[in-house]
Formats: sequence, structure tokens, C-alpha cells
Amino acid sequence: MINGDVSLILDEIIRDKNFEKPHLIVIDPPRGGLSLEAVENILKILPKNILYISCNPKTQARDIKIMTEYGYQLKILHPIDQFAQTFHIENIAVLEEALDYMKTYYRGWLSSKLLL
Repeated sequence: MINGDVSLILDEIIRDKNFEKPHLIVIDPPRGGLSLEAVENILKILPKNILYISCNPKTQARDIKIMTEYGYQLKILHPIDQFAQTFHIENIAVLEEALDYMKTYYRGWLSSKLLL
């Protein structure tokens, strides 16, 4: 398990030639969602599954849209009302990688399209 600021940790992981593709990444960004750099780095390491917890459905939808454009499928989206009698909710989303034949396509396409 690796814990920390996604924008700092993923840069280091991407450079590590011995790093194995993770089965699961759990992300819980602040209200502003993930930075574009963070989304790009998550997509570069191609995790099998992404568990995305969010307190802002709007930024979560924005980030999930990008992830689905790069080969992930939204499998579960579940709102949780942790703060009764307020408008605040937490969303839990589970994304999984696309079919195997698509992964090869997306890996090549991703490396040519991302802004780095």
C-alpha cells in the first residue's frame, strides 16, 4: 500500500521501472477533484480498478468522464448521505479497465494524447 499526495507519489511511481501495475487505486481528492496531472498519472500506470470517493459529484463526474474516455468503465456509483439534513453527499464510484484488446489501443493512444 502506498499512501500520500497523488500528484507527488505517482510521478515517482511512473519512473520506477520495477513498479507492478496495481490491482486497485483508491482516491479521495478534495472538493476540487483531481488535477489533470493526477488523472493523467493514474491513467499512465493503468490500474485494473479505481475506487473513487468524492464529496463533490460535479468534479467526480468530470474526472470519471476523462477516465472512461481512456478505457475505463464505470461499474458502480453509489451516493452516501453521511450528513443528514444537509445537501452534502459522498459518492463512491468503482471503475474497471476495459477489455484486454482495448488496453493495448488505449496504452498507445494515451501516450500520444496526454498533455505532459
